[in-house]
Amino acid sequence: MDHAVDDPAGELAALRNEVHQLRRETMQLRSAMKTRPVVDIARGVVMERYHCSAPGAWKVLVQVSQHANLKLHIVARALAADAGGVRLSRTLHGHLTAAASRVGAGTPDRDDRSGRR
Repeated sequence: MDHAVDDPAGELAALRNEVHQLRRETMQLRSAMKTRPVVDIARGVVMERYHCSAPGAWKVLVQVSQHANLKLHIVARALAADAGGVRLSRTLHGHLTAAASRVGAGTPDRDDRSGRR
């Protein structure tokens, strides 16, 4: 019994597409692995400042990223730097406060490192 492929060109195109998708997914996963530590730090900063859960802090970070039109890891780096003493920009601070309010996180009970409430 012959198991020849009925459409070798179609099969080849499908395999190339699958390889392309797998390569893209691998690159995305590698990028996520590199940025994960700073995102975790930023989530901890949000949890501490706004007295919220890990899922709540994640929602805050995602909303800040979306509303500020910045990649999440960029927002995370800025928050981690702010925790280390580098002031957060007014714009980013505004997005952070608004996002925390939208997701029902608390408000800081002390001035954060950015010097604003």
